[in-house]
Amino acid sequence: MDKTKKNCILIIDDEPMVIQALSNILMPEFTVFAAKDGQDAVKKAEKLLPDIILLDIVMPGLDGYDVLSVIKTADKTREIPVIIITDLDDIDAEEKGLALGAADYIAKPFRPAIVRLRVRNQMRLIERLRQQMLMTKNTLNAMEKILNSIDAAIYVTVPETGELLFVNKYMKTGFGLEGDKYIGDFCYKVFRNGVDAKCDFCPCYQLENNPDATIIWDEVIPEVGIHVRHSDSLINWHDGSKVHLQHAVDITELVEAKETAQAASQVKSDFLATLSHEMQTPLNAIADMTLIGKKTDDDEQKVHAFNEIGDATVHLLSLVNDVLDMAKIESENTEIFPIE
Repeated sequence: MDKTKKNCILIIDDEPMVIQALSNILMPEFTVFAAKDGQDAVKKAEKLLPDIILLDIVMPGLDGYDVLSVIKTADKTREIPVIIITDLDDIDAEEKGLALGAADYIAKPFRPAIVRLRVRNQMRLIERLRQQMLMTKNTLNAMEKILNSIDAAIYVTVPETGELLFVNKYMKTGFGLEGDKYIGDFCYKVFRNGVDAKCDFCPCYQLENNPDATIIWDEVIPEVGIHVRHSDSLINWHDGSKVHLQHAVDITELVEAKETAQAASQVKSDFLATLSHEMQTPLNAIADMTLIGKKTDDDEQKVHAFNEIGDATVHLLSLVNDVLDMAKIESENTEIFPIE
């Protein structure tokens, strides 16, 4: 016994003989339901959600056009293919039905082979669409899984409007967001307090002119006292559309480390400038006293010159030791000795 689930077809016609004829043609291959008027047809379409609807145009009360309009405007049923049933020479009915969203038509009197072929054609289109939707869903799930695994704030928007399509777990936690109720809202309303329009500095403006670029910019958020580096680009989304992705990381520690390094570098520069000036005095003394000692024949002057050279040398050695201590501090090899 074949337990494979059959596709479902809803026949809408006020003539029982027509319903019976179409059922006989289709029932061996499909599960068939029927409705004999427009009101019942709309209810059954919403309840059963059939794969395909066969719809007669001429009916009392709600005619086929009215039923088609209701089906094609309702969220639950708008994607169901509708094949209209017309008389062989009723071209106007075919045109109006197709204009209202019908997928195809079948003319009376029925030819079983044509009925089966037109229904099968629509069913193949349905199966192809379902496979594409499944692939799209799997692609979306894979993309979301990757983005949720990254320890950085990431969100995706429609570039033209700022409408949110995705926010990863890291960013949800940082902003205290729960669930996906904010999806479809605008990024500036969700992430920028008090902003009710697209930001003037929005990177999407730059990406419009240079879609292959990556816009990198830094921002200070005073409310929480952190530095953030943003990276914005356009990527292909799961449905093939171009979307805006923003990737943001907290660089507060990096900025503080840079500021500390710059301050230390400035201290070092100031120290070396002062040291250079301080070293000139003993070096000048050594040079002058050496010259005096060479030229004079007076023993007292020679002794005085040697003493001055000795004092200057001690002073210079002290300065050199200061430089060595600074080098040890930079290399983290400073030694501390107890004072005896």
